Amino acid sequence: MMLHPTVGRILSLGFVTAAALCGCLDFTPITVGPSDAGVQDAPIATINVDAGECEPCVEGPSCSAALATCAATPKCTVMFQCGLEQGCYAPQANLVGCLTICGQQAGLTGQTDPAVAPFLGLYECATTKCAASCAGN
Repeated sequence: MMLHPTVGRILSLGFVTAAALCGCLDFTPITVGPSDAGVQDAPIATINVDAGECEPCVEGPSCSAALATCAATPKCTVMFQCGLEQGCYAPQANLVGCLTICGQQAGLTGQTDPAVAPFLGLYECATTKCAASCAGN
């Protein structure tokens, strides 16, 4: 059985094109590190926070339930500690910037990560019930 000349040319062209494309494609994975990911476009203002005052308040009766819920998720604990270091509990703090930095540090997978809700509960407690201790200097 002979192929029609046009069908033969199309098949030949398809094989040549496929071979050329496969030879040009590089399927080597590229890993982007956290500092290269472009997550933080603008610097966050540094706020001088005395974590020594904020942490005991959050660990005390005011926020102990929220802290226990957070501690059940390891990523939430990392986010809380990062929040202390970044001054995220001060009234003038940029919550979106803090969540971006601390979420990246904790390894969050997205907005639906199981650590987000407990962190937001702890954040609310720290900024309301412990506001005087966590407000920053």
